[in-house]
Amino acid sequence: MKGATQRGVKVKVICTFDKSKIHSYKAWLSTGTEIRVFNHEKFGPLLPRLTVFDCNYARLTIGAPEVQSHEEYITLWTESKAFAQMLRSHFYNMWKQSKPIGKYLK
Repeated sequence: MKGATQRGVKVKVICTFDKSKIHSYKAWLSTGTEIRVFNHEKFGPLLPRLTVFDCNYARLTIGAPEVQSHEEYITLWTESKAFAQMLRSHFYNMWKQSKPIGKYLK
């Protein structure tokens, strides 16, 4: 991931916060990844798992928060630019409503 961010790739992650994972958050931050904590008061208790690549491809995973096996989720991949843009817009709406993780790491 560090190599990608050094090449100019912007990596943004929205996640839930768990004190036991502080070392993981710090490792991701050290790669140049930006991290914010999901606003569950605004968007509900379940964080949608979505990924948008180059505004053209997207992945949306729906399932249990802590997936134990592939039977517990479904992943939709799309090469639809329109659908990828819709997911990107939703991500940025959640991003604006989420808080930078640095506040939680102190």
